[in-house]
Amino acid sequence: MHSVPEKFAQFLGGQPFRLSLSTQEEEALKGARIVERFYPAGTIIMEEGSIRRSLLIVSSGWALSFKSMADGRRLVADFPLRGDLLSNGSIFGTTYRAALAVTDVTTFEIVMDTELLLIRQTLFWRSCSCIC
Repeated sequence: MHSVPEKFAQFLGGQPFRLSLSTQEEEALKGARIVERFYPAGTIIMEEGSIRRSLLIVSSGWALSFKSMADGRRLVADFPLRGDLLSNGSIFGTTYRAALAVTDVTTFEIVMDTELLLIRQTLFWRSCSCIC
């Protein structure tokens, strides 16, 4: 059985990222606080206005990102899928949108520290170069 950091490293090697991690990146992931979470369909994954100190990345399933309106309606902002970030563009601070599991959703939650922030930046730029 693989540890969650090892599962996350395998996830990064598959679709949509297809990243080959360096030895330094693999070692950093081994010490990372990564939690795999399961959300049944219909479950709120992230409340609007909650404080985030971690990244949430969709591993499987289909989510709905929305903003609550004053009259109680929801304004749909996005449909995050595998590989998408659920942290609403903000790693630290208050979230400005909520997220709901449309189907069963599994996420990787990565608690951020200084070393992981540097690796996240590296992985982000490398994944951007893969898109072209």
